[in-house]
Amino acid sequence: YPRHIKFIMDFQKIAERIKEDLEEDDKNGNEIIHFNITGGTKPMCSAALFICILNGIPTLFVSDKAGHDPIWVPLMNMNYLDALTRKERELAQWILDHKSEDLTQVNIADMRGEKKTAINYLVTKLVAKRAVELMDSGDGRYKYVKPSEGIEFLFRVSQRKS
Repeated sequence: YPRHIKFIMDFQKIAERIKEDLEEDDKNGNEIIHFNITGGTKPMCSAALFICILNGIPTLFVSDKAGHDPIWVPLMNMNYLDALTRKERELAQWILDHKSEDLTQVNIADMRGEKKTAINYLVTKLVAKRAVELMDSGDGRYKYVKPSEGIEFLFRVSQRKS
């Protein structure tokens, strides 16, 4: 059923709102049979499709031209965070939980009681997947490991929280 969304141009807020609404429906025992992404702004349609992809919800688009059948979007039931290994997800979540701190890979290894080479390996993979970023300390002496905006968003809106 239609829901009113105030922030029609903010992709992340729209996606978070849709995810909250889906969770509320699920909590109330309302089964989502399909999601119609027709209408609204492009960010609204994109956010709805994104959430449907993340949650494996059958999705359709209805053309405004008379006589056209609905167009079903072929989606697989999968979790986008599965692109990360369990260890990568755990480290990304840990980095996210410590995002206010200026942490180097050495700090992370020490704080987690893990080998520096293991942390370097995982951070390198997370950087390549754009889950974390290496930020210059300003004086060129250190590279701080920070969560990307994308991984923060994915942890908020994906099926699995960890």
